[in-house]
Amino acid sequence: RPVSTAQRLQIRDWQRALAIVQKQPNVIAARPIITGNVFLLRGEAAATVSIQGVRPDDLDAITRISPKIIEGRARIGGGEILIGARLAEDLGLRLGRPVTLRSDRGGERLFSIAGIYETGVGSLDERVAIMSLDSARPLFDLPTGVTSLEIKLSDPNDAVTLATKLRA
Repeated sequence: RPVSTAQRLQIRDWQRALAIVQKQPNVIAARPIITGNVFLLRGEAAATVSIQGVRPDDLDAITRISPKIIEGRARIGGGEILIGARLAEDLGLRLGRPVTLRSDRGGERLFSIAGIYETGVGSLDERVAIMSLDSARPLFDLPTGVTSLEIKLSDPNDAVTLATKLRA
């Protein structure tokens, strides 16, 4: 069935899919995630930012962000985000300051910067903001679904085999 441009691809029954993935032998970690792009606005400053919405308990499941926090705390409660050091520097953002995030889905919300991280990976430190899954839902008009499941394998070379198995 064709998908209209107004619909967003999503995994609606992600809890069941996650349970299946987590039972696979090579899976070290798996988490539901909502991803999308927003405009981050602060006064006259603006940037396009990639959002990762995750459950707070899954923050470090795939990539360890908590040890990379250089200011603030690795906390993504309601209304809080984590941003990369390069993004903070480029836009003159500071810990605790409010920023507005506006998505292409019409969602707009004020967030407070709870933490600033530095991973050493340029694309992550310049363009990615991390928030809770529940905070990402209204921004991207996803009341129940997620955009994908992220999976960490003991051997990354097994990814194609696992994907084939899960599609069956």
